[in-house]
Amino acid sequence: MTSTTYSRAHPSTRYRELLDQYKTMHAEGDLLRNTPPAKTYPGDSLPAQAKDIKILCDLYQAETLLDYGAGKGQQYVFPCVGGNSSSKKVTIPVFWGIRQLTCYDPAYEPFSQLPEGKFDGVINTDVLEHCPEQDVPWIVEELFSYARKFVFSNIAGYPAIRVLSNGENAHCTVRDGRWWQDVITRAAAKHPEVDFYFCLTQSVKQPDGNRRAHLTMITGANQKLSALQSGVEHLVTPQPGQSDSQQAGAASRRTIRIDPQSPVTSSPVTSVAEPPAAALELSIPVQPSAVANCPSTAEMTLALASETSPWQRGALIDHLQECHRCNSLHKELVEKIAADAGRILYKDHLVWIRDRSWMAPIKKYLLPDDRPERPTERILDRRFMLVQLAASVKKLPGSTAECGVLGGVGSAMICKTLEGSYQDGEEHFGFDSFEGLSEPEGPDRTQYAWQKQGALAIGPETAEELLADFPFCRLVKGWVPDSLAEAQDHRFRLVHLDMDLYRPTLESLRFFYDRMNPGGVFVFDDYGHLTCLGVREAVQEFFAERPESIIEIVAGQAVVFKGQAAAWKAAA
Repeated sequence: MTSTTYSRAHPSTRYRELLDQYKTMHAEGDLLRNTPPAKTYPGDSLPAQAKDIKILCDLYQAETLLDYGAGKGQQYVFPCVGGNSSSKKVTIPVFWGIRQLTCYDPAYEPFSQLPEGKFDGVINTDVLEHCPEQDVPWIVEELFSYARKFVFSNIAGYPAIRVLSNGENAHCTVRDGRWWQDVITRAAAKHPEVDFYFCLTQSVKQPDGNRRAHLTMITGANQKLSALQSGVEHLVTPQPGQSDSQQAGAASRRTIRIDPQSPVTSSPVTSVAEPPAAALELSIPVQPSAVANCPSTAEMTLALASETSPWQRGALIDHLQECHRCNSLHKELVEKIAADAGRILYKDHLVWIRDRSWMAPIKKYLLPDDRPERPTERILDRRFMLVQLAASVKKLPGSTAECGVLGGVGSAMICKTLEGSYQDGEEHFGFDSFEGLSEPEGPDRTQYAWQKQGALAIGPETAEELLADFPFCRLVKGWVPDSLAEAQDHRFRLVHLDMDLYRPTLESLRFFYDRMNPGGVFVFDDYGHLTCLGVREAVQEFFAERPESIIEIVAGQAVVFKGQAAAWKAAA
């Protein structure tokens, strides 16, 4: 066993490295698995242990608990376990009947401060296997140091499916029951007043070649749980297709029965002997599927806000597919939330929403905008309109341009839609300073504005990589209007302006208007946004003395077709 040379004050270098990685994953998500931050270590492995912890809370009359390694704590928000007196689900703290719950997780900033004082119970689920082997002894001892009555922990003793950003397995300490028993016994000896229950799950190859989850329970009880004086080894078959945390939770789901006639001992005992049948029963768990009872509106609201774990949302979706009443309630709730927020929803019977075939050609080019907090569908209507407007000029001659390229998504959508229609000498121009916004001026400075000089700065590399598929695309780095000189000898059929500010929008119109072919279209991305009123003023000012009409679109864009008024007059 590794000697204990490290401590809270002086952890190993490996501990610090891993902690930094987990902090990054909590903040940015698991990029290797394309998992957003809200779904990265949310704490969803704990519900499988909730009933066992409930028994301990009752036996020890626990009022305060510390969840050491709680993740994001989402497991305590969603009503997911059955209450005592009814079939309606309740939150886990209510189910436990405790007065105070404290969450600690050094990698998640809201819970990163070390707790103060002691707690009736300390729980620790699917954490220790993620800690470096040389640091495990002091971490286990820290668990005991916070407990007044008991410590409960479950440990995965097998490699994880998940890997870290550096390619290493997420379970960095994979040891057998004897090793863990030695570590736990040493820590427990310093805290003889604290009972402990550690459950280790290992993946063991059987003679028939199949692997089974082997459960080792290491316990020590000096007063309350005399029937659990000895540990237990028991084979449990995990459910196929489960994640690491689900397998560990499944194997360690237990129904604990206490024999009131068992003698009480005065010192902790640990072993690996088979326990009395009346004292401990192990059973294969039933995994969560559809919600057993109709969910409340609170449950639905939390799920809509992505404040629940993936399996909880999956269970809700399964239930909604089966229950017409709840499905209707769910739709009403969505519309009510939107109405209360002053939002307008598109009806789901619209063809462009139900049939996403228009999106397939451009899907791969949406990645720069596909961040967890900004999913690709957040501006689906604006993307649909840009694709349609680009397609409307496919038979016209001329180049195309975008001012305000950022990561290149808009330019890629234009290029992909019009691919094959560019004639000799025609190009797509992407103009951007790649140094962020220029200095806002009078019309931009409104109560709703967020813009400041240098905001949205992004280097050209992202756009260059995204637009590499289109040899007819040319990125021009520089400030508008000076950089526009690169395109002074071209005629245009589409110009997309997305610069958020008054001055560059006005200067771009002055440059492109006379170079736009009849029937060509100007698309203003931010015309209808309260945050970009400078753009609105620039467009209205420019076309005030020109024959074309400004057509505002519900998505916040506006379009102007060149020669529109003249065509209407000729047709009349």
